[in-house]
Amino acid sequence: MQKSPSCEELPFLAMAKSLASSLPSPSPSPTHLHASMGIPVVDVEVSIGSGQTFFGYYVQYDMGLTCPVTHRTWRVAKRYSEMLAFRSTTLAHMRTAMASVSSRHLEEALSMPFPKKHMDAEKPHVIAARIKGFEAFVGHLLALYTDVRASGATALEEALATFLAVPEDVRRVVFEPAPSSLVCDDDCTICLDAFEHEDLEVAGAILKLPCGHCFHRDCLHDWCNRAMTCPICRGPITQITALYGPHSD
Repeated sequence: MQKSPSCEELPFLAMAKSLASSLPSPSPSPTHLHASMGIPVVDVEVSIGSGQTFFGYYVQYDMGLTCPVTHRTWRVAKRYSEMLAFRSTTLAHMRTAMASVSSRHLEEALSMPFPKKHMDAEKPHVIAARIKGFEAFVGHLLALYTDVRASGATALEEALATFLAVPEDVRRVVFEPAPSSLVCDDDCTICLDAFEHEDLEVAGAILKLPCGHCFHRDCLHDWCNRAMTCPICRGPITQITALYGPHSD
């Protein structure tokens, strides 16, 4: 089997990464400007894979993903052709087949500018544009995965989980509606701020532990860096439940 060249042997990869750092992210369409807020950050690196191509190798995009709910990280590698096929076939089909599921992230992923096809895919400016485009596109896919977990759209959930290679422990996170009394009666005892209706607009912004105590997601993540026990009752944190409100996106 032919050995694919290393990144050191292909300096155009380093040049592409440098170019990408100076490019702006793709602009959303005017009707979806609000959707660009709160998108998970995706770290895109470039590597080389070996395959049946003219040069005997191809450019692939290695993406570092972080679960918005648990902060679990993992990586997935995709070629441009795989990204394009998922966007143009799977996502477009899902939007038509599941019209009852409304998600600003789905609309944004399909309407935002997407990197164009090129005959010479090894050109640094082509790779740089794809790095920036995939950062935004996959960020919306990851946010969309959280959306559909809360909505119960199992077909789209499975398609996204497979494409993004979502780890099993992330797929096991439970989503459930927040109790109506949460906003009125409870506070986050870590930051001492009351839960607000705005907190429930994003699924998983408030997390519930097995003991029933609830906390802001970011507050609980900071706490778990020190101890994997409930801040109130010291019960073990063996499961996290992501809460959502009636209008969560």
